[in-house]
Amino acid sequence: MEKDFGTDESPKYKKSIGSIILLIFLAGLVVYCLISGIAELTKPVRSLEASLGSLEKGECVEGVADCGTDFPILTMTHTINFIPTLKEYYYMVGDGEYFAIVRAGKDFGDTFDPDTNENLRDTKIKGIVRSLDGEARIKIDQHLSSSGLSEYTNSMYYIDTYGQRIAVIKVIVAALSFVLTFMIVKMLRKKKDSEFDDLSSKSLGKAYGVVVSVGVILLAILGVYISMML
Repeated sequence: MEKDFGTDESPKYKKSIGSIILLIFLAGLVVYCLISGIAELTKPVRSLEASLGSLEKGECVEGVADCGTDFPILTMTHTINFIPTLKEYYYMVGDGEYFAIVRAGKDFGDTFDPDTNENLRDTKIKGIVRSLDGEARIKIDQHLSSSGLSEYTNSMYYIDTYGQRIAVIKVIVAALSFVLTFMIVKMLRKKKDSEFDDLSSKSLGKAYGVVVSVGVILLAILGVYISMML
C-alpha cells in the first residue's frame, strides 16, 4: 500500500507579527508620503515680494529678492553617532524693507554681491514656508539682534528652498513602499512549509528577499534624510 505523504501543492500562508507590523507601517508610509508629497507639489504659489512681511506657515512662495547675504548667517550640522552627516545653511533675503530667512545650498550666497548685497543674477527663490526649530531660532535671533534687523525679520519661519525636492522624495518613498508592500505580500503568499518546494521557487524567493532587503535599506536612508530636513 502506498503512503500519502501529504504533499499538498496549495499555498500555505506563513505570517509573523513582524511581517504584519512591517506591512502596516509600509501602508501608513504610502498614505502619508503620497498625500503630503502631492499636496506640497501642487500648492498654489504666492509672490515672494508680497510675502516678505507676512509669511504664513505651509504656503509656497516664489520670486526674486532684491538683496541677500552672501554668507550663511547660520550653519547647522546633523550627526549620527557623532558622525557629521548633513549640513543646513540659512541666509537672509529681502527688499530693503522686510527680510526673510531662507534655507538653501552652500553656494546660495554667490547670488549676492558681498559689498552691496544686491542680487547679481536675478535668481528666483522658491520654497515652502516652515517653522524654525528652537535651537536654530535662538541662534538666528541672536544674529538679528546684533545686526539690528530683528524688527524687520520674521524669525519664526523660514523659506525652505528644498521644499519641492523633499516633496518629490516623499512621492518616491510612497512608490517604493507600495512596491515593497506588494512584494512582501507576494512572498508570504508563495512561501510554503513543504520541504518539496522546487529549486526555482526557492531561488525566486531568495531574489525577492534580496530586493526587499535593499528596498528597506534605501527606504531607511530616504526616511532619515526627510526626518533631518523637516
